Amino acid sequence: MKHSLAKALLVGAVAWQCGAASAATIRVEKDGTGDFTIIQDAVDAAEPGDTILVGPGRYAARSQFSLPGWTESTHVGIETNDLTIRGVDRDAVIIGPATSQIDGLGPKGFVTQVGIQKLTVENLTVENVRDGFYVVGEVGITNVRVRGTVLGVISFAAGGLTIRSAWMSDNDTGVMAFAPTSSVLVEGCRFDSGAIGVSLQAAGLANVSLSRFSGLTVGVQYDNTSGAVSGCSFEASANLGLTALGSSTAVDVIDNAFSGGQGAIHSRSGAFIVGSGNSILGTTYASILVSTGGNVVLSDNDIVPASGHGGKLNIQFDPVTLDIRRNYWGVESSSEVEALIWDANDDPTLGAVFEFEPFEVRSVSVTSSSVGELKARFGGNN
Repeated sequence: MKHSLAKALLVGAVAWQCGAASAATIRVEKDGTGDFTIIQDAVDAAEPGDTILVGPGRYAARSQFSLPGWTESTHVGIETNDLTIRGVDRDAVIIGPATSQIDGLGPKGFVTQVGIQKLTVENLTVENVRDGFYVVGEVGITNVRVRGTVLGVISFAAGGLTIRSAWMSDNDTGVMAFAPTSSVLVEGCRFDSGAIGVSLQAAGLANVSLSRFSGLTVGVQYDNTSGAVSGCSFEASANLGLTALGSSTAVDVIDNAFSGGQGAIHSRSGAFIVGSGNSILGTTYASILVSTGGNVVLSDNDIVPASGHGGKLNIQFDPVTLDIRRNYWGVESSSEVEALIWDANDDPTLGAVFEFEPFEVRSVSVTSSSVGELKARFGGNN
């Protein structure tokens, strides 16, 4: 009995020691009350599985960090696998200088070394750097604000990229992902001002949901990438809400609210878009634009442009029929709907035609959220 009890106590002690060693929390505090005052020093001291808890303040220190092919000034360079870096408050923990100091390809905010398999970053701000996150591996980014960058997040994430509850503002591109063997999820995020909100290039399966895009040139771009865009709002895009291109692209567009801008949905260069439940209002050039071999199947949507066309083809097509039946166009007669559409019936060189009959004479959109409701939902990102 004594031997059994002693053995049990020994096993328990070993297990406790192993658990403690694999899950340390390292504190970074600007005022010196933590383990370190500089984030990079804490990262260099960390072991796989550790959490680095960062206190309030601006962290502008940086050093040279090298990846194959380049060396750049970097605020946080990560060479240890499976770290969690967590700020105590998103708006109080700031990585980067007070004013922009972009020089060439640097400085960068967070960079992971080739071979890093996992990184989690939460509850902090990255600003005024060239690239906010330059990452590989399985990366999770939650409740982070990124502003004033060329690329907010650029991911070569073979393990998958997940971004939740992030606020991307005043970046040339908010998120750019190249991840041919993995998935990308952007959920509950906000994108304000810039060229492109989310750019997905050869990114495997990529889904964008419950996010708001405002004041961008293009909201979301799929390039030889498949997935779904659902429950999002696109407001006042200077050019397009959603564009898809490439023969390997297939996108489901479901329950989104598009308002304003030149166009809402654009399919080109062999991309295939299927959509329903969308509210597409107030466009000024073409609510639905199809060009150079693109294809769409759209039903049960409200398509009511402010001016221009509801559906428009441009550039030459092979003869094909595009299915846009059972939508509401804000008018009541076939001739009025036909007047909203530009296809081979208007210019025979286009080849393709839109099939729009039967159509609805009352609103059919079943979008899960109006633009106003989406604004309220993302109020926490302000």
